[in-house]
Amino acid sequence: MLGTYLGRGVAAGLLAGLAAGVFAYFFGEPHVDRALALESGNAFNQVVDRPTQRLGLVVAVALYGASVGAVFGLTFASLRERMAAPDDWSRSLRLSAALFAGLFFLPFLKYPADPPGTGDPSDIGFRTVVYLVTVAVCAGAVFVAWNVARTLREGGTGTPARQALVGAGLVAVLAAFFFAMPPATSPAGFPGDVLWDFRMSAVGTQAVLWAGIGAVFGALCERTNRKGTA
Repeated sequence: MLGTYLGRGVAAGLLAGLAAGVFAYFFGEPHVDRALALESGNAFNQVVDRPTQRLGLVVAVALYGASVGAVFGLTFASLRERMAAPDDWSRSLRLSAALFAGLFFLPFLKYPADPPGTGDPSDIGFRTVVYLVTVAVCAGAVFVAWNVARTLREGGTGTPARQALVGAGLVAVLAAFFFAMPPATSPAGFPGDVLWDFRMSAVGTQAVLWAGIGAVFGALCERTNRKGTA
């Protein structure tokens, strides 16, 4: 059974990664070109030409999606019986939403993505470590919040009270953590509209990836479940 979920995860991740790569190709790469042009005065002055980089991006995101999907499948298998959703479709969508929030969106709120070629290269190692710590804490906070919600539900706490308590606790913990972490830095003198468009395309790419994984994986599970009860 574990291998079955792993295979579904890889398939879902590959398809979702391909969709996310196409999204990034059309909606993210134009903003990268603008950023490179502002940085160097020539967006195509690269060791590898930009058209090749764009196609490589689609392939890379698809392969990344397959690897993420594999982890998703294993996580789903380990948590499936503990999730309160009524069916695998709902479980898959809820898990993908939680992982999107913990692994990308919450860290993004503190340290949003910057275009390539920006930032001080001398402190890239420090910034990388800080970001990875933020991802680990955010993902851990989401997991703890889910476990607390599950415990409260089993203890008979009503849905409104449970969601309010867990939501307030998660916000308080992350707010304190974000306050304690080093502040995010934005590229000095970089046009705000280019930066905003780039960051929104980054959010869109990740949203397509995680929504695609959740939907395709859930659909594969439901298809197998229907065959099993036919």
